[in-house]
Amino acid sequence: MTAVVENVYSLLIALHESRSGIPEGHVYVALGMDLDSYHLVRTICTKGKLIEISGNYITLTPKGSKFANELAAAMESPVSKSQ
Repeated sequence: MTAVVENVYSLLIALHESRSGIPEGHVYVALGMDLDSYHLVRTICTKGKLIEISGNYITLTPKGSKFANELAAAMESPVSKSQ
């Protein structure tokens, strides 16, 4: 389960950093996931209304953007860097 959570976070951070979205075919390869892992992450994120997929393009929803911003901020905090 930890790997799934890490993959969800990785996808959200990648989308956050891209600012404009990512082609779906590039995501699982770039993040080092196999196709089955990617489909699980995709399902979690779409059902959680964190991402939208239009054609082959993935973007953050407003909810996903807020969550990704909070996650990115937490990753930059001095507490997370010292652990």
